[in-house]
Amino acid sequence: MKTRGFALAAVLLPFLATSLLAQIPPPRPAPTIPTGPREPRAQAPDPANLQNCQDFSNQPLITLTLSPTEINAQDAITATWDVRDRRVGVPGAPGVQWAYPVHIEASSAQPAFADPAPRASSHTFRSPATGGHVTVRTRCGEKRVDWERMPTLASVSPARGPVGTHVTLRGSLFGGTKGASRVEIVRGNTATAMATPIWGDDSIEAVVPNIAAGLATIRVVKGGLRTTLARDFRVIKTLTVDSALTGLAVASLGLAPAFIHIHHGENASSLTLSGAITGAGPLALPFTVPDFDKRVPLGARILQNLALPIGIAETVRYRFTNVNSNSLSGSVANGRLVLTIGFEGRGREMKGELRFCYGAGPLCVVPRWEDDLAPDINISNARVTLSLAPGLSAGALTFPSAEDTFEADVQVGSDFENWLLPPLRAYAQDTKVMIRDRIHSRLNTAQVRNAIAAAVMAGLRAADPSFHQVLAVTPSGASIVVEYE
Repeated sequence: MKTRGFALAAVLLPFLATSLLAQIPPPRPAPTIPTGPREPRAQAPDPANLQNCQDFSNQPLITLTLSPTEINAQDAITATWDVRDRRVGVPGAPGVQWAYPVHIEASSAQPAFADPAPRASSHTFRSPATGGHVTVRTRCGEKRVDWERMPTLASVSPARGPVGTHVTLRGSLFGGTKGASRVEIVRGNTATAMATPIWGDDSIEAVVPNIAAGLATIRVVKGGLRTTLARDFRVIKTLTVDSALTGLAVASLGLAPAFIHIHHGENASSLTLSGAITGAGPLALPFTVPDFDKRVPLGARILQNLALPIGIAETVRYRFTNVNSNSLSGSVANGRLVLTIGFEGRGREMKGELRFCYGAGPLCVVPRWEDDLAPDINISNARVTLSLAPGLSAGALTFPSAEDTFEADVQVGSDFENWLLPPLRAYAQDTKVMIRDRIHSRLNTAQVRNAIAAAVMAGLRAADPSFHQVLAVTPSGASIVVEYE
């Protein structure tokens, strides 16, 4: 019996097992993990598990900056970097420092970067190259930043000039060809492109465009993007003071018949400057011209007449009479303003008189001065010349110095007696010298020079209403070149 029971169980057990197993569901397949970036994990895996560098979460977070951003020839370059593990920390936040070695490469860096480099640090270096790069490289990632030297504008020559001036720019790294580069002149807030007939890597020729006068700057824009430091340039205007412009100045002086008046009276002489030349009212300046008195030798014939009147000739005298300026002209010679003041010549500048006593002995009447018995002396072609050297003061044209001359032709007739002629000629010459000295001391003064300079400045403003101030004065032959804005 027992044998049969065991045999039955052996038959039933496989049957029951197959039925029960058929009722158990099959196992589910493992979920498919999508490829591509993942969110940062909460914890870093063992470094041995870092296998797939294509996995975004396995790539380090690298920051790299270079300073300055625009590198000039004299600048040192500072590279600053930080390498972090993006897998550690809350989502979106940087992780801890990278656990693997960091290598930094830089072209022509002096001094070179340490290798391996710190995971976060900075390093300052110089390079003779005109451009290069810095690369931070590590397992599963790298970052590169390129740098390039800025073009350098060292000088601009000339530093001033009018519209149309050709300016030479010298520097480096302008580029062998112009391409998209340009030269700009900046006046106020407006940048204007300059024509560049010549373009080289270290020298450019540019032309000042038609812009307003005043202080500006010039710069080079390389490739349309990178801009050099700017250099100052002053846009100016020029006027040429020549004989035509001095005519305006002369007219503004307001020449009057007695612009300069020389008078010799009974006891004193005077030189009067009109208000036009003084800038104020007329100015009378006394000086002394001595009378010429000479006794007539006994028996000498009367000067004016061949026949001797009945009477006694006692003394002959000559006196200087009134002389007025009657012309004024201006010109430019040897870079100087030349004003020529002419005087009237009417043949009576030196008047002769004879003290004569008519009759003889007791019959002699009271002596009196007779004008018609002594011939007059002519002083003709009298002129004063002021030659004024130009200068500059406080933005205005000035005449800080001047040279003056007085010339005149003294005509002493041949009908004078020998006893009178030599001393009379000497007296006439002395009188001319005295007048010259008085004119020099009274006319060649700062007051008069300033009045003339103001007249010329008025002429400049009349020629160009935009005239503001004088920047430079350059004497040049038959003209004076005035630079202004």
